[in-house]
Amino acid sequence: MSEYNPIPDAIDFLACRTPLERHAIARLLDTDGPALPVLKWMIEQPDCDGATAATTFWRLRGLPVRAFRARHADIQDRSALLESIAANVRAGRYGSMKIAWDGLEAWDHFRLIGAPQADRVRAPDIDTPALLAGPFGTAKPEPAQSPYDADDIFDSLWRRPPMYVATADWLADKSADIWMAAIDELQGSHPTEIHEWMVLQPECPSSLAGQIFWLHDPLFHAKQQLEGRAPLSRGVIDHVLARWTKNNLAPCDLAFSRYSNPAGYRALLEGFPDQPDPLDIPPSLLDPANGRVPASVRLSGDFDFWFIRVGLGGLVPRPRAAALAAWRVGEGAR
Repeated sequence: MSEYNPIPDAIDFLACRTPLERHAIARLLDTDGPALPVLKWMIEQPDCDGATAATTFWRLRGLPVRAFRARHADIQDRSALLESIAANVRAGRYGSMKIAWDGLEAWDHFRLIGAPQADRVRAPDIDTPALLAGPFGTAKPEPAQSPYDADDIFDSLWRRPPMYVATADWLADKSADIWMAAIDELQGSHPTEIHEWMVLQPECPSSLAGQIFWLHDPLFHAKQQLEGRAPLSRGVIDHVLARWTKNNLAPCDLAFSRYSNPAGYRALLEGFPDQPDPLDIPPSLLDPANGRVPASVRLSGDFDFWFIRVGLGGLVPRPRAAALAAWRVGEGAR
C-alpha cells in the first residue's frame, strides 16, 4: 500500500479558503517535509497577503530544522522558497498587508523578525526586503481549523497542533486571575502541554506556577525517588522548581494553596529520615503564603475558550460556525 500524500488534498482544501483563513494555517504549518510544497503554493497565489508571505519567510529562515525529519532536499527547498518570497516582494506581487501578525512564532512566542538564522538553513544571499518586517495590518484571523473531513489531511503537516496554539493565543493577553481560572476549567482536558507553556512564559505569575506545581503531584514523584524507583518524567515540576529557585517568575498576590499539601509532603519525608528531599522544594513553595482569592470567572461564557476546552477534552469540535450556534444555545445563553 502506497503512503498517503497529503499535499494535493491540502492544496485543494486551501484553494477554497480566503487569504485570512490561509494565513491562520500558514503560521502553524511545519517548515520541513511535506508542508514545504503547501507553503510554496500559498505564497505563489495572486491573493496571498503580504503578512502571510512575511510570516512564511521568517519562519523558514529562523525555525530550527528537525534533524529527525528534514532531508537535504528540504534545506534546499527552504532556500528556494526564501528566494521566491523575496523576489515576489521586489516585484510588487504582494499588494497589501491587511492581515495582523505580531512577528512571533505561534505557541513558542519567540520573535522571528530579525532573529538569528537557524542552523543548517542557508538563507539566500539577498537583502531582505524591508516590507517583510512590516508594519502589518489589523485583520485578525480566527484560530486555524479544518472541518471533520479535512482533519487527517493536515495531521502530518502541522508544526504545532491548532488547538494548543489557539489556547496560547487566547491566554496571551489575559490576567493572572483568568489564567488561574483556566487551570481549573481545563483540568479534565489533559492540559500538561498547556501547563508547561504557561510556566515557561516570561510573564508567568508566581502564584500560577505554584498552583501548577501542586497539581502535578510532587508527592508521587518524590515517593518514586525515595523508594529507589526510576523517576518518571517531571517536566512541569522541574520547570517550576527551576524558575522558583531563580526567582524569575512575575510577582503575584493570588493564593495558590488550594491544591497544596505541605503536611502530606513532610509526612512523606519523615518516612525516609536518612534521605534529603529529592525535589528540594523551596520553603515558599512548600508552604504557600496567604494571598488574594482569585476572582470567580465563568470562562465558558467566552465562546473561544469554550471551543478550546471542548477540543482539548478530546471531543472533535464542530466547524466553527456550527459550534458558535450550539454555544449560543447553551453556554452563551446563560
